[in-house]
Amino acid sequence: MLKLENAQALQRKVSINVPDKEAEHTIFTLPFEGIELTKDQLDAYLGKGTFASWFNHRKDGIWEPMPWVARLPKAEIALDDEFETAGVEIVVSGNKELVFEGTEADEDDKGNEIEATPGGRITGIRLTPKLGGVTLLAFHLQVRPGLGKENLELQRHQYRHVTVTLGDLTAIERKEKTKQGDLPFHPPGAEGDKAAEPAVNGDDTKDFAAGAEREVEEHKRRGSVINGR
Repeated sequence: MLKLENAQALQRKVSINVPDKEAEHTIFTLPFEGIELTKDQLDAYLGKGTFASWFNHRKDGIWEPMPWVARLPKAEIALDDEFETAGVEIVVSGNKELVFEGTEADEDDKGNEIEATPGGRITGIRLTPKLGGVTLLAFHLQVRPGLGKENLELQRHQYRHVTVTLGDLTAIERKEKTKQGDLPFHPPGAEGDKAAEPAVNGDDTKDFAAGAEREVEEHKRRGSVINGR
């Protein structure tokens, strides 16, 4: 399983999603990259022997990526794995600790069940073997920053280095995967749960009908056969 504790990472541009137009339900997608995985970390994640199949040990003692790696797009391995984590800790400049924790299932005042939510979600995992035997990890982390200091600090640290620690991860089964951003981070039945429908008004319908009639009349004028007549 993938494990990260006090991992140095570069945080890139934050993607912001407000699924139900309520600011407190905002989801941040944080792209992290440049996280160095050792041989043991790589094998612990993908299985024993992964490192040996990805790297060649040269005569001068240096580990280098196998030739097949260079043939991959961007020389990286993209994985379809997705995980949920019970908690996330991100340390930003000034040793400020930002902690994101999940919630347990509960009931609201009306007795309706409220789903449990994770502390974060891991998607978009990419691995890049590099000269020297290090594998660089990149992924997207989704969290709920709320409206407090965590929200502002994460935005301030775009394109800056941070330290990331992930709690225990739970793999998301392939059949349960949905489009990115469809986390259970907002109340069931909220506006963000509804599929967007195209807006059609009366004027649009009239314009379309009028255009169709003009086209039929033009065919008649040219002597075309309409509806078998």
